[in-house]
Amino acid sequence: MKSQILREALFFSISAILGPILFFGGFGYVLDKHFGTNNVFLFSAIGLAFITTQVFLFRKVREFSKMTRSLEAEAEANKAAKTTE
Repeated sequence: MKSQILREALFFSISAILGPILFFGGFGYVLDKHFGTNNVFLFSAIGLAFITTQVFLFRKVREFSKMTRSLEAEAEANKAAKTTE
């Protein structure tokens, strides 16, 4: 169970970081080429991608924290049930 959670966290982290950078960065690059600007849109888009990534990661960490707390509570309940038997 723990390895599955860690694997899910790893894949989400990679996609949450690369996805916005590739999407927003690519969009900024295209805008820079279209308007002939000097990487203004690219760097703005990368900044937006950074903010988006932080939001994604914050939400996922909060979800994993809730999941971990529920697993710990379940383990404590199982431990208490075994000691009362």
